[in-house]
Amino acid sequence: MTFFIVKHEFKGDKAAAAAEWFAKMAPIISDEAAMAKMKEEQASLGFFNHWFAPAPDSATTGAPMHCLWETTKSKEEMETFIRSSDKSPTVDLENTVFEAAADFGVKPHFN
Repeated sequence: MTFFIVKHEFKGDKAAAAAEWFAKMAPIISDEAAMAKMKEEQASLGFFNHWFAPAPDSATTGAPMHCLWETTKSKEEMETFIRSSDKSPTVDLENTVFEAAADFGVKPHFN
């Protein structure tokens, strides 16, 4: 398995784009069953999100957000998934993918 840190940045009017994105995601983030369904669909494609870390002001100013993803796939496949899959929650954002060390204490989802 490989871990990736993904930096998510809002495009255009960052504050307006952030307000729109958080409004779209709020029903999923606040609903345990909806969140589990989204994560299950992503995992079935070989991608697992360990954590989502918005900045304190991401929702109001559009400051960048970061996520930790795990996959058994290549960096190119991670980039394709996060940038274009209908299962990616950040498909409308600018997503920069960085490979992370695999031995930093996160329990792998994929064995």
